[in-house]
Amino acid sequence: MTDIELTCVDAFTVPDDPAGLGKLFLSLHYYTPYTFCGLDTVETWGTPATTWGTDAEKAQLESLFDKAGAFSTSRNIPIVVGEFGVTPGTNYVRESASRVLWMTSVSQAALSRGMVPVLWDTGSEIDRADGAFSPEFQAVMESVGPN
Repeated sequence: MTDIELTCVDAFTVPDDPAGLGKLFLSLHYYTPYTFCGLDTVETWGTPATTWGTDAEKAQLESLFDKAGAFSTSRNIPIVVGEFGVTPGTNYVRESASRVLWMTSVSQAALSRGMVPVLWDTGSEIDRADGAFSPEFQAVMESVGPN
């Protein structure tokens, strides 16, 4: 599922798993706000944002992860944030510090609620020749990894 607001709703029913109880998990993708995370052209519904991190934006992230955490608890189903990330942008280049802040904030929000975050490479974060991380990915890994 790609939207916490549309997934974590009363109408959602956890399916029966023929493998037995406790085998299912819910995988969510998180790209909110998409105008910052992925939009790279002006559209009728939005304009790309190059920065992230206002108090309102941070509060929205925390509120959505609170909702997902409560949903996980009420349905007794663990959540994997199976994909999240921010494109560096081509037409609208994202500020490096904002990218790091957003990715770190999502990681911490997920981990603090018992969710497993999976940082997604949009094709520009990991060097395919030597496996080196972009400076932004490296900063996120250092901030949320084991000390």
